[in-house]
Amino acid sequence: MIKNDRQLKRSEKKLSELKSLLNDVQSRYSGKSLLLYSAGPETMIQQIEREIQEYRFLKEKDLYDVIEEIGDVSLEDIGPVIAKLRIAAGLSQKELAQLLHTKQSNISRLENGRYYSHSLPQLANTGRVLGIDFTICPKPRKEEKPTSSCQ
Repeated sequence: MIKNDRQLKRSEKKLSELKSLLNDVQSRYSGKSLLLYSAGPETMIQQIEREIQEYRFLKEKDLYDVIEEIGDVSLEDIGPVIAKLRIAAGLSQKELAQLLHTKQSNISRLENGRYYSHSLPQLANTGRVLGIDFTICPKPRKEEKPTSSCQ
């Protein structure tokens, strides 16, 4: 996930390099060799294009439109959602950290998809600063009988 303009620029540069590489591969190979050598770059190009598109969407849309787009989120997935909401709010990690009276590195960890130690006060304060509320909605696990959403 692209989280700031610097990463966007790096991703755009990498995308350009990969497209150039793919053009080179396509001019050199054909048949099965072309399929073999082009699969990796094509997959990477698609992934980077999706990430760039998502970042631009987050930057351009209103925070509340992004919330609607995100929908329900499990606690395990809350980190990247916080990053998306921060971007949609027009804040850098450093700016959010200042508003929360913490360090930028703490925001980076909070947004990490592999960090699972979010506290409820931490989420509440982050939501307060972003102008949103996080709501906990108990639901049965997926293997259980489905029920209605928390709406």
